[in-house]
Amino acid sequence: RGDSRPERVTALCSDGVATGRLGVPTEDTITLAVNWRNKDDRHDAAACGGGISADIESVKFKHCSSDGSAKGSGQRGSFAGGSCGHAVYTSSWIAPKSDVHSQQRWFYMGQRGEVIVDQAHRGYTVATDDDGYSAVNPLFWKPTRDAATGLFSGQRCYGYISFESFIAAASECAHGKAQASEFNQTLPTLETTVCATAILEAGRRSLDHGGQPMRLVYGDENSCIPLGIIPEATQEKEDSVGKRVRR
Repeated sequence: RGDSRPERVTALCSDGVATGRLGVPTEDTITLAVNWRNKDDRHDAAACGGGISADIESVKFKHCSSDGSAKGSGQRGSFAGGSCGHAVYTSSWIAPKSDVHSQQRWFYMGQRGEVIVDQAHRGYTVATDDDGYSAVNPLFWKPTRDAATGLFSGQRCYGYISFESFIAAASECAHGKAQASEFNQTLPTLETTVCATAILEAGRRSLDHGGQPMRLVYGDENSCIPLGIIPEATQEKEDSVGKRVRR
């Protein structure tokens, strides 16, 4: 975070299932194409979200202060003239039955390295005559009871711990023992997810406007916290007007 910022969002979708089965006019699958901009002092990095450097071994994370300026790794610079990267994100609720509950994958390709994450397969497989073959994920949630006590025993699964950690942090903040900013490195706070939230909102607006690209607006060329969202045509019109005025 802080090494790159999202600047343009274009959405595509497929529909028909929710409308046909539930009578709900909504999308079944949504894909967002996002253009990212790197800091101009990181020309050798290809941003694919989150500002991860293409040099995997020298990744340095930064975060933005409340005024939107980057801080943390000591590398400062303007986004003006920085190299451009892009990312594609897809989410769907109508995936057919397969060996996993949901297909979750993440792929990053940079100039000098790549990262592949298969979150769908966790190394646990089950095969039965009734249900066939499946790749289960007991690390997320354990629905079965403890064999000895018959009680719930999923407290150490990350699906449970994620809620537990949030409630514990909220309690500390409510009792004045901590501030929300202290959890920026350990929890998805509002400050650390502001760009993701802006991307989702821009995607929604793009869909509502027939797939029209949306531009994220920033306070200046050093900011990494979006302040607004406008249709790309409006941005181009404003740029054209600005050029005429400067002439």
